[in-house]
Amino acid sequence: MGLLALIAVLAGCTGPTPPVGAPNVLLIVVDTFRADRSSVYGGPRDSTPHLAALARQGTVYEGARSVAPWTLPAASTILTGQYPSTHGATHLAAVLSPEVTTLAERVRARGWRTDAVVSHVFMGPDHGLDQGFETIDASHAGGHATISTEAVTDLAIARMRARADEPSLLLVHYFDPHYEYLDHAHPDWAPAKAGRLTGERDIWKLRDMRNTLTEPELEFLRARYDEELHFTDRGIGRLLAEVERLGRSDDTLVVVTSDHGEEFMDHGWLGHTRSLYDELIQVPLVLRGPGIPAGQRLGVAVSVASITPTILDVLGVEAAGEPLPAPVLPLVPLAADVPRPWVFSEVNFEPPPPKPVLAKRAHLKAITDGVLKLVFDETSGGLALFDLSVDPGEQTDLATSRPEVVAALRPRLEAMWSEAARDKRVAPVRDLDDEERARLRSLGYIE
Repeated sequence: MGLLALIAVLAGCTGPTPPVGAPNVLLIVVDTFRADRSSVYGGPRDSTPHLAALARQGTVYEGARSVAPWTLPAASTILTGQYPSTHGATHLAAVLSPEVTTLAERVRARGWRTDAVVSHVFMGPDHGLDQGFETIDASHAGGHATISTEAVTDLAIARMRARADEPSLLLVHYFDPHYEYLDHAHPDWAPAKAGRLTGERDIWKLRDMRNTLTEPELEFLRARYDEELHFTDRGIGRLLAEVERLGRSDDTLVVVTSDHGEEFMDHGWLGHTRSLYDELIQVPLVLRGPGIPAGQRLGVAVSVASITPTILDVLGVEAAGEPLPAPVLPLVPLAADVPRPWVFSEVNFEPPPPKPVLAKRAHLKAITDGVLKLVFDETSGGLALFDLSVDPGEQTDLATSRPEVVAALRPRLEAMWSEAARDKRVAPVRDLDDEERARLRSLGYIE
């Protein structure tokens, strides 16, 4: 238990109370939400109409990046404001260290009520992400074949109603866009089958086919995925309607984001975890609420590590305890003479024995300002450079042809990496039983 959480417990009913009219926070994290499949970000279908409506009422961050391409390290960062190299939850069996202070602990210590409804095992008590939450419901973390959006939404609405008269932080996590991409009748964008695919194939068997997948088969996967986004978006719409019904739209900070994206053979893979290409780390980020400009789109590169400090800033809660490395999100366009900020991402994925999957191993670091992007492979020592302004799909590595840019950016990458790792916590590691290993295999993490 972090220090702030301990203070809150000891204080009990006599603890500090938020100021009168203090805002609520509704933090929505959609698992596996690739930004460019959303209609908010120019996706090919009207996949997220409720998110688009929210975006018109608030601010869209077009250059938002996750810190990691899989759930546990990325979600731990969203909920703590610390980079993976700091919080240490970078292993499949890792548990967030109780030495790391979470957003929920910080606001609970100041009198906000804190609840969570989550649908992925990585988001729940087994991995320490319940720290600071008075209640956390992970009963619908059923895995890839479970449709959980409606149940998660029902539970979240029940928590909203229970806290209707109290300042509160509510975390809602949706899982459905994660593979398997299940069929939804409305809208019906995907055919019943395409070539060899019906949507029911095991993720590892699908990966075995990846080099022979045809374009119609890949489009089938993308269409199913878009249906999942649309289905999840309906859940978000119900949450926002409940905020309106409760009369709290004007004093609720709504944050919608994702832990990571998804690859559809953009760089030779299906799923996520093993690279830092933008299809995996560029995520949606939309804010609406007190002090958030309406109808604004900002192209500056920002990190999901800025979510916790931004929420604290809006609530007027001092970020006591360990420092938060990422800045508060900008609320106005940067002046032309202001240097573009850089954001840092990393992956340290080592599948556990007895059958570690070599194809899933990844030890990468990257920085980007939204225009240039430098990636360092710790295993090979190699560097890759991309100019996102002309090559947003990261198909042309410029490291050899532009060595002077690599030389200029490498010290910046090393400095951000060093800063992230300076106060690293040691995350406890759980023993994975056979059931947990089977679940992780079905999710595509281990073979």
